[in-house]
Amino acid sequence: MSRPLPPLAILVTHRVAAYDAWKTAFDAHRDARKAASILGDHLNRSGDEVAVYLPATDRVKVAAFVDSPNLRSTMQQAGVISPPRIEWLKPVEDAHIADRSTAGMIVAHAVKDFAAWKKVYDSVEGLRKRHGIIGAAVNQGLDEPNLVAVYHQAETRAELQALAASPELEAAMQQAGVAGPPEFRFYDALPGTLY
Repeated sequence: MSRPLPPLAILVTHRVAAYDAWKTAFDAHRDARKAASILGDHLNRSGDEVAVYLPATDRVKVAAFVDSPNLRSTMQQAGVISPPRIEWLKPVEDAHIADRSTAGMIVAHAVKDFAAWKKVYDSVEGLRKRHGIIGAAVNQGLDEPNLVAVYHQAETRAELQALAASPELEAAMQQAGVAGPPEFRFYDALPGTLY
């Protein structure tokens, strides 16, 4: 039986001086995340950049957590070396792999109409499978419903890069009403945790 989707999530992206030191501080800060209604985490890493997906239940608590001096202090002590990029999302579907490492890709873009985009997205599942996609999640902008953040996982980054460069994907995006160029971010996806 699958868990119900949480009402919101944030995707926090920033650069770190040393991943291991950052991860130690991140793990030590778990109780503060739990108190903010955050249900778990899914980590993605590429070089010195870390993208942390945090599903949650209470927007007010998460907003207070994000703006807290405690979080700013923790991030500074953890060696965060860039301003965090925080994306507020609404989970739509989630079939990502959380129990092992994979390659990961976040694709973010605007669409003309989310429902129309989603129909086309669902219709090209075969394209994703042919390119080795083994896990996926779809998120909508929490305050901007025509913003989309899609997460794909494959065994290798090369498979994800091939999908991103695929003329078939470009055609599907045009058919789906993608407005403007998509942003592709490639990562090593690390095992996640649920609290």
